[in-house]
Amino acid sequence: MNRKPGRTVLDLMLNPNEPPVFIANVQAPEGVEQHPEWSSHPSYASFAAAAIRRAEPKLHGMVTLDSPNPGVLVKEDADILAIVARLVAAGYQAAERATPPENRSD
Repeated sequence: MNRKPGRTVLDLMLNPNEPPVFIANVQAPEGVEQHPEWSSHPSYASFAAAAIRRAEPKLHGMVTLDSPNPGVLVKEDADILAIVARLVAAGYQAAERATPPENRSD
């Protein structure tokens, strides 16, 4: 069964040791085997993703960036997304500290 790269990325993001993901060109060049779990017709050609985690390794979400054109995104985009993800995680932690325990949903 073919899956879109986003599903594969989510699987990677569930691993707390996984770094930000960056794929410059979803479509493999001619003569190179495409990743077997990826759909052959995704709606984007280049993407990056980073996990949003607080102090514990639980995944709270992820930030993604994609482009319909291959090669538009570069590794630095994934690095910036990792910074954004850490800022979002810090915001979650600050909000949790500011919320009285009786009003928390966890």
